[in-house]
Amino acid sequence: MTSDSATRTCRPVTIALVAFASMVIWLITVSFVPVGFDTIGLVERTSAQTDQPGKGTLSQVEEPDDREALARQFVDKLVAEDFVGASERFDADLMEALPPDTLASVWQEIIATYGPFVEIAHTRTESVDAFDVVVLTCAFEQGDVNLRVVFGDGSAISGFFYAALAGDVVVNQGYLIAMAITALFGLFYPLVLGVLVWQRLGVSWRFFGYGALVFGVVQVLVRIPLVLVIEGFWGSTIRSSALFAGVWLVVLALTAGLFEEVGRYAGYRWLMRKSGPNWERAVMYGVGHGGLESMLLLGLSAAVAAVSLFLAPSIIQTLPPEQADVLREQVAAINALPVWQPLLGAWERLWAVIFHVALSVMVLQVVLRKQIYWLWLAIGLHAIVNFVVVSVVRWPGIDPLTAMVLGEVMMGLVGGASVWYIWKLRVYPPPDHQ
Repeated sequence: MTSDSATRTCRPVTIALVAFASMVIWLITVSFVPVGFDTIGLVERTSAQTDQPGKGTLSQVEEPDDREALARQFVDKLVAEDFVGASERFDADLMEALPPDTLASVWQEIIATYGPFVEIAHTRTESVDAFDVVVLTCAFEQGDVNLRVVFGDGSAISGFFYAALAGDVVVNQGYLIAMAITALFGLFYPLVLGVLVWQRLGVSWRFFGYGALVFGVVQVLVRIPLVLVIEGFWGSTIRSSALFAGVWLVVLALTAGLFEEVGRYAGYRWLMRKSGPNWERAVMYGVGHGGLESMLLLGLSAAVAAVSLFLAPSIIQTLPPEQADVLREQVAAINALPVWQPLLGAWERLWAVIFHVALSVMVLQVVLRKQIYWLWLAIGLHAIVNFVVVSVVRWPGIDPLTAMVLGEVMMGLVGGASVWYIWKLRVYPPPDHQ
């Protein structure tokens, strides 16, 4: 090997290592910023207006504790319109997001909507990850409302939410339509791309199937079950601190790149051993790989969510009162979201499938050029994109909805670069290498 070829071989590996080091530095920076990592502690103005579903599994706590007494005191001060006193136990994050003036506005909105406060009917305490949530079912003259007071460390209040309980469940039809559109897009967009590649490039659907098979084996049958087992054993530990959760995010990103790109390479070696891989087949191969991911992660999940949301008004009639209350809270939280939010998932898959095609073309270079570093480059690039797009929603100081939009903007940039890369490598060797 000449020095020039050695330099070409080492350069992508060096880039990948530098990028990984940057990712780790970013992780450490985020982890030690004194902001609650779980979004249940990042309460914004809109979060205080309607209940937001917490992460993790809710478990009933049988015996009331001092936090229920503190939550009752909090509500008593709201009723007395002592908003400075009510907020005196807020932690720093909640005090910044919900100062006394804003808390007063929220309480006045509750009174304006549901009438004067009557009484606290009953309370219960739930555990959500590292937080205790005291749920106070309160009677107002025009309906019952669940007030949820979230406690973090000690007696500090980390969140405040509310959701109405009285009356029938009314689902936001605009949100439901957007969810249905997203489900249809996730299911049929890969097939439309497959038809275009089949017609324009003359590639058999067999290569679409190869890509789907690789994703199904490495992700659905191998990696995802392993992730679920690990989270089953150590999930509470992972969620117990920002650092552990951040390290786990890095592990998820790296294993996604490792499993999928090594699987993609194995498909070239064994599934296409007789037919021989080329650029056209790599494109269809990538569409199949990203297509199954789109169908499962977006299409199927959005379809189930849309059907569940559509049936919610009927289902709630058959549930016990406590479960019906929880469903009402979930629907209220969904109704408070922008109707276009589900379409962000469609936008992401629009470019994520293209990104998978670019990665398939990149891994193809291992076979065509006989240079293994293309595989390592694909693994690193896959991991970095996964990490950045997912972790941006956890960046402190950014509103969750804004962070989601920012993540999808990044995904659009990645998709645009992928289109350029796919087209650039459509012919090998390029003219200056012939």
